[in-house]
Amino acid sequence: MRLLILNNCGTPASRSFGSGGAGLTSQTKNKKMRGLARICKMYGSMEASDANGKKVIWLWDYVNDKPRLKTEMSKDEIMASEKAKLSVAPNR
Repeated sequence: MRLLILNNCGTPASRSFGSGGAGLTSQTKNKKMRGLARICKMYGSMEASDANGKKVIWLWDYVNDKPRLKTEMSKDEIMASEKAKLSVAPNR
């Protein structure tokens, strides 16, 4: 699996991971979701592609405090999430 992680500035940071996934227990799957949540929360979004080349974008939803697929979010939900992100961002 190839991941393209976009940080809040839009700078890509590529990472490669093994395909893994066969025979995972529910506890292992939960650990993977926690990893996805950690990456999305740190960088704001993550682009992943599978062996077939299909790409999906995961966004951190600042309103619901969880990672979500961009295709499952409406434009209004994305805007609300961005507003929430800006309201909790520390002053620089």
